[in-house]
Amino acid sequence: MKHIIPTSEPFPPDHRHNVKRLMSVSAGVLVQLCLGGIYAFSSFVPSMNAEWGIPYSRTQLLFGLTVFLFTIVMIFTGRLLLRNGPRKLITASGLLFLTGYLLASFGGINPWLLYTGYILFVSPALAAGYVTPIVSGILWFPNHRGLITGIAVAGFGAGGVIQTAVVELLLSRGLSLQTVMLILGLIWGGVIIVSGLISFRPPGMPAADAPRQDRLRIWKKIQECKREFAAIAVLLGFGTIPGLMLIGAIKPIGLYWGLSPESASLGIAALAVGNGAGRIFWGFIADRLHPRLTASVNLSAVLLSIMLFAAVPVLFIFSAFFLGFNYGGPLVIAPHQTARVFGSLNVSAIYPVALTFHGAAALAGAPLSGLLYQYTGSYVPAFTTAGLFAAAGIFTYLLLTRKKQH
Repeated sequence: MKHIIPTSEPFPPDHRHNVKRLMSVSAGVLVQLCLGGIYAFSSFVPSMNAEWGIPYSRTQLLFGLTVFLFTIVMIFTGRLLLRNGPRKLITASGLLFLTGYLLASFGGINPWLLYTGYILFVSPALAAGYVTPIVSGILWFPNHRGLITGIAVAGFGAGGVIQTAVVELLLSRGLSLQTVMLILGLIWGGVIIVSGLISFRPPGMPAADAPRQDRLRIWKKIQECKREFAAIAVLLGFGTIPGLMLIGAIKPIGLYWGLSPESASLGIAALAVGNGAGRIFWGFIADRLHPRLTASVNLSAVLLSIMLFAAVPVLFIFSAFFLGFNYGGPLVIAPHQTARVFGSLNVSAIYPVALTFHGAAALAGAPLSGLLYQYTGSYVPAFTTAGLFAAAGIFTYLLLTRKKQH
């Protein structure tokens, strides 16, 4: 993969601001922990079906649409980050998150309040809160872009562990789904808002003074490196669609395999732990191995995790962990490769464009698994389809990144 990047960063971190950058990174991890609860969405699904009468296919569609819209809106929040800085963007994320969960909690009264809460409020909350720690971390720690990105987004992956535990505990105490979502919205939203107050603008983050000119410049850069951009997009699309087909249905899959509700819920926690640990691991690897090798190994591991999940039901907990461990890899490797190709200062504008392929994968993949199960009564077709997507991703990525013959 071609690298268009100077030998040294134009804005090295100012060591006099170590406290600020450590506070900013810590705040970013807290934000990601709260927003990462989206990966615990399947812990709501049985109650949405039993208490509110919402079919599984619609819950999967809602999950996929939420992730898809989050990636679309992030194109705009990435630009707002440069103009307004991390503090305002994270604070806005917290307010949107709180509002979205409060609305969604009334889904039992009217399902459209659930859909409105997630689509119009939670999606932009994710977009504002997710992009900020990634871009800020890369600028605060330019010499460890992969690792700091992995740490920043590890919270997003591991956030499902905390939320799953909280949801299961509250539901087991007899609380209604409405009450549970109200509690999560108030507490999680409050943590995000406070995190925004301790976030600082990193050195080298300029304001976008000429939006129209910047847009043209960004699209020109993408055109100049279209093969490299396409490879990043393939990594984000084909690398995550297998996991997206299964993440929102982990608990139902466990129940399908004959596990108890408690054991099936452990699968969600295992996946979330793996997701968080995997992002740090793949970020560490991305700093040390060639980009093509890192991405190829990750895509191969995604395929292997799908095969293991489908073939050995008795290893449900481990398979969920391994799936989560590899699923988050592209979401760490891709921003790292974006910085290598386009430069750190362009990550906030270019990476969200590439991430829309991850959003498209969520929009297609999450409901697809629900539909396949609904019409076949089995999750085997979902596993098979996910495996085919992973194999296609390996082939396409290697094709795009092969050396040109002169």
